[in-house]
Amino acid sequence: MKLSKALSDKNRLARKIKELQQKIEANNSYIKGNTPAYKVADLLGELETAINELTALKTNIQKANQPVQDKIFRLAELKSFAAFLRRLKIKEGKILEERWNAEVREWESGMGTVDRDKLLEKTEKEIETIQVELDKFNFETEV
Repeated sequence: MKLSKALSDKNRLARKIKELQQKIEANNSYIKGNTPAYKVADLLGELETAINELTALKTNIQKANQPVQDKIFRLAELKSFAAFLRRLKIKEGKILEERWNAEVREWESGMGTVDRDKLLEKTEKEIETIQVELDKFNFETEV
């Protein structure tokens, strides 16, 4: 199986585990005399099987990813950095404070809007480059 398919299966199994957990929570307690929609014992068996499958799949994915693990880590950190840059508040120039006794204050920033936008663009280009490399690796690599 190709790595790209294994990654898709991993996400499917993770969703299945979450759904099974939700069913267990919803059906674990019920009014005495009523019949729950699902038997918790059966759901627990399915959950254990899914957890075992996911564990084995993640292990195989991890082994297959060794040659590009540094790129995977770099991609994650760059995405986090880009998110940080997007939410970074920048105050420059004269701004009316939004308070009950509002006054105009003059602000300066260590990094201005233009510099932030350039850095964000550079970061997003690197993210795209790494993602293309990883997509190619995932499509070509056997698990």
